[in-house]
Amino acid sequence: MSDRALAWDGCGNVRDLGGLRLRAGGRTRPGVVVRADSLTRLTPAGREQALAFGVSRAIDLRAGDEKTPGERWPDGVRVVTNPILPGSPDDPLWPEFGAIFDAAPDAEHGLRDVYLAFLERWPREFAAAVAAMAGPRDGAVVVHCNAGRDRAGLVSALLMDALGVDRGEIAADFASSPPIDGHPGASAWVMLEVLAALDRTAGGSRGYLTAAGLDPAVLETVGLV
Repeated sequence: MSDRALAWDGCGNVRDLGGLRLRAGGRTRPGVVVRADSLTRLTPAGREQALAFGVSRAIDLRAGDEKTPGERWPDGVRVVTNPILPGSPDDPLWPEFGAIFDAAPDAEHGLRDVYLAFLERWPREFAAAVAAMAGPRDGAVVVHCNAGRDRAGLVSALLMDALGVDRGEIAADFASSPPIDGHPGASAWVMLEVLAALDRTAGGSRGYLTAAGLDPAVLETVGLV
């Protein structure tokens, strides 16, 4: 994992999705798709590092109330706003998700069940985030949320799984995100379980995205494979 980690000052959870094994052989292309925590945390030096990497588009998965006035992205980067999940802790949906988590036998099962609830509630938003990474661009695209694990992790996993990345690689990438706010990091098992559940209920990640309105041909224009 360390060879794909990117040191952009101000962010602490940035990885290139290139170099991962494909199920049919070969590897994903480096320098095309990056997953990250919020790019608005970048220092001036970090913004220069992102630009030097070649970032030209950012997919922002945060809700409006997660943002602060005066936030900055690297200059010249096109930002696509695609919120997933309510940002405010006062939103009435959060007790619902909290109950799902608490009903599970342990934290790992709880996180799995909450992720599946996210996917069930916001299929079009997840599909739109994947679609926003596709199409012509001059440089790399970054998908980011706040901490870079949950929303960015799910969007990245859906994209990679639909494109045929080895699931062990997908799960290991997910598990390499650091703990959030004192909570322990999530294991690879969580993502493997989520993807297996999509196999049973939606025909896999590609079936899930297609049912949510994504043209499968769009996946091929992301450029990751």
